[in-house]
Amino acid sequence: MSIFIAILAHLKARGTQTVGDIAEAIQLSIRTTSKHLQILRSVRVVIDRRRGMSVSYRLSSEQDDILKPLLIPLRVQNVMNAL
Repeated sequence: MSIFIAILAHLKARGTQTVGDIAEAIQLSIRTTSKHLQILRSVRVVIDRRRGMSVSYRLSSEQDDILKPLLIPLRVQNVMNAL
């Protein structure tokens, strides 16, 4: 699974999350996760909020319709893996 898709799926399921929370959930380093989030932010797929040293991310509101077709195969895969 693509790192980008994993991040987007996580944010879709959990809402606003810190980089550390996302990294832990998708089992990647904070550095790798942060780099991918920066790319997603640069193309306006996610929005960041900074509080001191902590950065939280959420999906931008206009991305919901774009994400649905991307995440459906992921949901199917998760169901198949659970069987």
